[in-house]
Amino acid sequence: MIYNSWKSIINEISEESSGNFKYFRKTYRSVHYKQAVASGHLRATSAPPRYPPISRRNSFHEAEERRLIEDEINRDPRDAFYLTRREALLRKRGLVHDALNDLSLAIYIEPSFMDAYWQRELTYMIFEHYDEALDSLNMCIKLNKTHAGAYKLRVDIYSIKNDLALAIANYSQAIHYNPTDHEAYYQRAQTYERRNEILSAMDDYVQLD
Repeated sequence: MIYNSWKSIINEISEESSGNFKYFRKTYRSVHYKQAVASGHLRATSAPPRYPPISRRNSFHEAEERRLIEDEINRDPRDAFYLTRREALLRKRGLVHDALNDLSLAIYIEPSFMDAYWQRELTYMIFEHYDEALDSLNMCIKLNKTHAGAYKLRVDIYSIKNDLALAIANYSQAIHYNPTDHEAYYQRAQTYERRNEILSAMDDYVQLD
């Protein structure tokens, strides 16, 4: 099932964080970062995030990774790359509000930084904000129309919405840009079967031989 791929990620995020997403549903649409801060929907990142205690297991590596990222951000607070790296670390630690702040700032600083949109899509999917996740993937494709992975992730959303025609269209795009992706052929065949398009499904299954 499509949902299974997200279960392991969901378990890593504290339930307390989910409420923070209500502040971002409109903020990520078209509101600039400064406007979002002024309106109180987004916190300025002048203060460092408050990390929870590091677990004993892998504590040295977690602390070292945190230190290196913080050092780079302190050296250049407008470095979108390191803000996005810190977002991934914060998300892993369950600090979703701070993580989304970093992504908002990274996108505001560098609107063409595709990895920030990619990470934002992953975060939205965890909390089932499918329209916002789709917006982020659309930006990824706008920045790189040959990104086969983005098309495949759009399939997940369209399948959840039960829009199988768009799911198939996006599988076709993914295959177009990555013709050796056997998984895409198989999943498209499965989707054809759900639409009772057996001949099309058989054509895709032949590609797996």
